[in-house]
Amino acid sequence: MHASRHARRACHAPRPHLGLGLRPAAHTGGRGLASYRESREAYTEHIERLPETVQQKRLVERLKAGDCPSPPVYFNTYASPPRPMDQKVEELTLETAGLSREDLLTSLDAAFATCCLHVESRIAALVGEGFYTIGPCGEELLAPVGLALRHDDPAALHYRHVAVAIARQLKSGKSMEEVLLDRARGYAVSTLDPVTSGRHCAIGGGTSDFIVTSTLASQ
Repeated sequence: MHASRHARRACHAPRPHLGLGLRPAAHTGGRGLASYRESREAYTEHIERLPETVQQKRLVERLKAGDCPSPPVYFNTYASPPRPMDQKVEELTLETAGLSREDLLTSLDAAFATCCLHVESRIAALVGEGFYTIGPCGEELLAPVGLALRHDDPAALHYRHVAVAIARQLKSGKSMEEVLLDRARGYAVSTLDPVTSGRHCAIGGGTSDFIVTSTLASQ
């Protein structure tokens, strides 16, 4: 399967502009993207040792090599616990799943963007520019849920919300750049964050969305 439209670009090495992108340096007392890039360069060796960075590089290598396990191999090797593949999975097609090709590509875009945001949030925290790094592995798979929801369906998937929210935003016509910058602002608790204006790291902000955040203790 070909990589999705944004995924082929987004899944290469973590890019500095995914981290903050908050505002021009002139409006931050000299701090901005240039500052973040410099911090990243100063921490290059530490960044390369982050588990998230290591796993992302492995993923990119496997995608480039076409090393994507078939469903039977996945179920027998990677599923927990390993088990024979369900016959319904083998017979599943886009049509039977109720998905169009465009839906599939949007789901992949949201999934890869979620993965890249998790990695970059860890890097931003490492260099002292980000303040929220909870990244539950596997939530990328929930991106199709965002497509199944109507635009006015409220949703609050605690710690399983990023891919769903991104898919909904892309479906609504929001650009990938806007989505990534908004999440980066949330991780950095920026006053430009459209959800909380820097009060906390949360996700939501739509007219029908619940505001999803971490535990009450952190508020």
